[in-house]
Amino acid sequence: MRTGHDYLAAHFHRINVLPSPECQLCGYGTMNAEHLRTCSAQDHSKNYQSSNFKGVHLYWSARHLMAPQPRVGVG
Repeated sequence: MRTGHDYLAAHFHRINVLPSPECQLCGYGTMNAEHLRTCSAQDHSKNYQSSNFKGVHLYWSARHLMAPQPRVGVG
């Protein structure tokens, strides 16, 4: 995340993969590492000893929430 090469909307917008850098989880703000700290769609209830662990957790939580969910009962 420090390099700016991640799977968040701000990066994908910068490389012309997404039309907008807007947060795909809450719909407000530019979806970057800083936004994840305040994103209303994220679970901020956990307390972490280190802000690095919190940042990593929020990043992977966002990736999980954005991943396509398997379709159940199709076929």
